[in-house]
Amino acid sequence: MIKYMHYLQFFLFSMFVVFIYAAKDINSQNNKLLNILYNDEGWIFEETTSNQCNIYVKNIEGLSLNGVKISRTINFNPQKVLTIILDTKNYNEVLINSSNVYTSEISNNNAEVIAKQKIGIPFLTDLYYFFGIKKEEKKFNNSINWTLRDPNLFTHSDQSDYPLTVGCGGWNYIDNNDGSFTINYRLVIDIEGYPAWVINYINYYSLVNVFNDVIIAAQKQ
Repeated sequence: MIKYMHYLQFFLFSMFVVFIYAAKDINSQNNKLLNILYNDEGWIFEETTSNQCNIYVKNIEGLSLNGVKISRTINFNPQKVLTIILDTKNYNEVLINSSNVYTSEISNNNAEVIAKQKIGIPFLTDLYYFFGIKKEEKKFNNSINWTLRDPNLFTHSDQSDYPLTVGCGGWNYIDNNDGSFTINYRLVIDIEGYPAWVINYINYYSLVNVFNDVIIAAQKQ
């Protein structure tokens, strides 16, 4: 019996170590992706939309996916945009063009916000992910960035849905020194098992819809 208990303790300790390292690997990978998205090299102009947004794509080496970036000149305080992004508890009211996405805030403290988004996919398994936003970036870098987190770190009931772990995005703005600002949003999310062209399509239109909804909400404030 004593020998059995030693084996059990060793097994539980080993699983704990694996769990911790897996979470670190996810955070490290997504932070590296975020740095790639913020690197100005490799972005290729794609199109200008009807509401004067410029869209760019960038191949993400190692993922065989495109990062997507959207930029637009605005004439209001860009801090309004960053404040909306931090306010995850109101995403369901702001993101009106993403009706298949439901957001729930998990925690909110002085350092970061943790939230969960569930994505309804017709005829397929629903997707979900947890993401974190570090608050200090808004204060010091005029930016707000989110990275996906290990879903095993959180208690949830979506065991039949598919978790996403690879992905990140970031908002920032540049003062044009003429009363206007350039606001940028970029992202990439991988969906394991989906063809690359489908993922690129989803990322592209997710970026555009979220960006437009947030800009409209900020203009109303």
